[in-house]
Amino acid sequence: MKLNLLIIILLLFSCCYAKENALGIEIVNDAEDYVGKSLVTKFRETIRASNGYSIEYQNDVPHFKVIITTMDRFKGTTESEGYSTIYSYIIIFSSTYSELYITSGMGYTGTNSLDTTAYSIFSVLDESVDILKKILKE
Repeated sequence: MKLNLLIIILLLFSCCYAKENALGIEIVNDAEDYVGKSLVTKFRETIRASNGYSIEYQNDVPHFKVIITTMDRFKGTTESEGYSTIYSYIIIFSSTYSELYITSGMGYTGTNSLDTTAYSIFSVLDESVDILKKILKE
């Protein structure tokens, strides 16, 4: 296990200091509702706006994968349906040979707070990358 972690950290180091200095992020969209799809879009826009990350990645190059799954919070309730979503996300470090679970979270959000929620998922991703970089330096 320690050897696998060391290999993954070395791969992270190599991909973080590539030419562009932008770490590739794979976004897996498992949103089933309109608000959830909008949340994934906002998260994608947050990644695009950052200097340190890119939504462009190659499967054979180590990268982070963020899986976002959603469903309507009030599915089946006609008067409340379509205004908020329940979401979960999983952050994984992915390389050619293996994947390493990093963290996950869940919650609910409405149409008025999609920007804040997308940014909070981005913040967890960014903190996870920083932690792995600190481990690498030690």
